[in-house]
This record gives sequence, structure tokens and C-alpha cells, in this order.
Amino acid sequence: MWHGARYASSLCNDQRWTMSDLADNAGKQLEFIEQVQERNRLQRQENKKVSDDCMYCDSPIPQARQDATGGTDSCIACAEYNEVTHD
Repeated sequence: MWHGARYASSLCNDQRWTMSDLADNAGKQLEFIEQVQERNRLQRQENKKVSDDCMYCDSPIPQARQDATGGTDSCIACAEYNEVTHD
């Protein structure tokens, strides 16, 4: 028997939890983890210096792009090129 299933089964028997209770609890934990990850990602973006010039071609980055994507360091053309070549 898979160890996790045995543990879940023992929780159901010992504490009178149903499998749906365990699934709900796991869903809540996943939501919490996703919220923490999103908060950390946004915090990293806020802390990252926004560059005025593209690091690849030295052309100016439009202010709208700087405002929309926190912490950007490339112009739209270079960002699109990098997405195509790295995928």
C-alpha cells in the first residue's frame, strides 16, 4: 500500500475525516502556497531596478512598458526575440 494513502486512511479513521475533507484541506494548502509564490514574485519585480535602455540593443524602453512590466530590462522587440529563441 502506498504510504500516503495509508496515512490519509489513518487520518480518516482516527480523526473521522473524510477523503473530501482531506481533498479540501489540500486545496486550501495549495491556494495558500500559490498566494505566497505570487506575493514573492511581485515583491521581486518591485525590488528589481527598471532600466531605461534595453540591455541587448541599447534602445530606450517605452515608459508604458516600464510601467506594465515591473523590472523589465529589454525592449519589446528583444523580449519577443528572446521568447522565440529560448522556447
